[in-house]
Amino acid sequence: MNRQRLSAARKRIHQLQQAMEDDLRVFLERTPLLKGRLYEAQTRCGKPGCRCNRGELHTAMVLAYRGGEKQYNRCPADQDIPLLHEMTGRYQDFRQARARLVKASRELLEQIGVMERERLALGEERFRKTETGKRVP
Repeated sequence: MNRQRLSAARKRIHQLQQAMEDDLRVFLERTPLLKGRLYEAQTRCGKPGCRCNRGELHTAMVLAYRGGEKQYNRCPADQDIPLLHEMTGRYQDFRQARARLVKASRELLEQIGVMERERLALGEERFRKTETGKRVP
């Protein structure tokens, strides 16, 4: 039974190692990040004869980002949208990889604990079979 748990723990540790290596690549990139979100907003302008009063809302790209302690919403220039989309997307990827790394680290420590307990049990079992171990109560 001990060897099965050891084998399962080793297998899971290898899987976690691979997943963590993949996430570490995200952290090691040198590209800039922007803490924010780019989205398309639909609004009404309020002019009496406008199409938005008939349900055809105006659309605009909005950048919601945090600059220091404040939250800002800005309508970016059209030429800036691809760059902003890239930087905010990388930020989301970075945060998701960070969350996965935290979760994997916790599980890795659990699996290491399983390995330690099982290997100690195997060592104790082997020790009890030695001449010195036979004399221990």
